[in-house]
Amino acid sequence: MDLAQAYRILHVEEKDTPLIIKRKYRRMMRRYHPDAAAARAAGHPGDSGEEDEYRRISQLLNEAYEFIKANPPKTPAEASGSRGKKDPEPAGDLNPSAFCERTVLWQTSVFFPDGRYAEHYKEGVRGRFCWDPDLEEFSSLLKSVNAETIRLMQDIEDRLGIYGEQDHPYPDMRAGFQVRIFHLLMQEFIRPLTCLKKLEEYVCVTDEALAFYLGGSLLVSGRENVLAAEELTRKYHEGKGAADAGCPKKNDGGPSGKCPLFWEMDKSRIRTGSCEFGFSGNLSFEDDSLYYIILPLLARGCADLEIYPKVMRPQKKNAGRTGILYVNLILTVRGEEEADRPGRGALMIASLLKEYEAAIRGIV
Repeated sequence: MDLAQAYRILHVEEKDTPLIIKRKYRRMMRRYHPDAAAARAAGHPGDSGEEDEYRRISQLLNEAYEFIKANPPKTPAEASGSRGKKDPEPAGDLNPSAFCERTVLWQTSVFFPDGRYAEHYKEGVRGRFCWDPDLEEFSSLLKSVNAETIRLMQDIEDRLGIYGEQDHPYPDMRAGFQVRIFHLLMQEFIRPLTCLKKLEEYVCVTDEALAFYLGGSLLVSGRENVLAAEELTRKYHEGKGAADAGCPKKNDGGPSGKCPLFWEMDKSRIRTGSCEFGFSGNLSFEDDSLYYIILPLLARGCADLEIYPKVMRPQKKNAGRTGILYVNLILTVRGEEEADRPGRGALMIASLLKEYEAAIRGIV
C-alpha cells in the first residue's frame, strides 16, 4: 500500500488536516464496522453474508489509516521550505459568561524513526472559547479544561501553604472536588446542539429538523440477563412491537412508553434497560464527547430519547455470563436556543471552590 492508495480508501486528500482524516476514517468505520452488518442481518436474515465483507473493508480502512499516520504528508510550509510561520490556532465561539478562560491546545503527532508515534499538544490562543469539533480534538478540550481545574484548585492550595499533591492532607477529598468542578467546567465550553450537528461520524441527522440517530451500548451482566437481552432483541426484530418486546412503563424523563427500553437519569449517567425482561445497565456512547452533549440536553428537558435494541453480542471470554447489547438511539431536540447554550454552572463552580477552601481550612 502507498499513500495514494490509502487516500483513495479513506476518501481523503493530501491537503486534509490530521483531524479531518481522523473524522473521515471514523465515519467510514462506523458505516462498515462488522456490527453494522450484524444489525442488518438481525432484521434481514438474507443480509448475513455482509458481515465478512464488512470485516474485510474495516480491516482495509484500519490499514490505510495506520499507513497515513505513519507517513504524514508534509504541510505546505514544509514543502516550500518556508520557516517562521505559526501553526494554526483553532478557536470556537466565545462564551462570555464562562467561569474562566482556557488555553486552546493544538494536537499534533510526533513520529519516531522506529515507527512509533505520540500525541503532542501545543498551546494556542487563550480565552473563553467553546469547543468546535471541526477545529479542536475532544482530547485537547479535556486536557485544556483539566488544566484549568487544577489551576483553580492550586490557587487555593497555594494560599493555604499546600504546594504539591504530596503535601495535601487528604488527596482523596481533593480528587472528589476536582471531578465535580471539572464536569461543571466542561459544560461551560460546550454548545450541545452545535457540536451534535458537527459530529457526523457518530450522528445521522434525519429528515426531521432536529432528530438525530446515534449508536450506543450497555453491558449486560449475569447469564439470565444476557438471555433476556437476547430474547428482547429477537422479539423486537420479529416485529412484535414495543408492547411485546419491551417495557410498557413510561420512561422517566422520556417522551412516551413506545420504545422497548426505558431510560432514566442516574447522576452523570443514563441508566437504561427493560422492565419486562428485568435487566438494566449504564448507557455507553461511541464517543466520550456525547456524554457532555446529550446529558445536558436531557437534564434541561430539551430533548426526547428513544432507545431500541440493535444486536446482542455475548462476550466469549465470560462464556455467556456477560454481553454487550448494542442499541439505536433517536434523540429529538426541541427549543434550539435553550438546547444550544453552554452550561451555566459558574455559581456552582464558585460555590464548590469555596467549599473546598473551607474543607482544607478545617483540616489544616
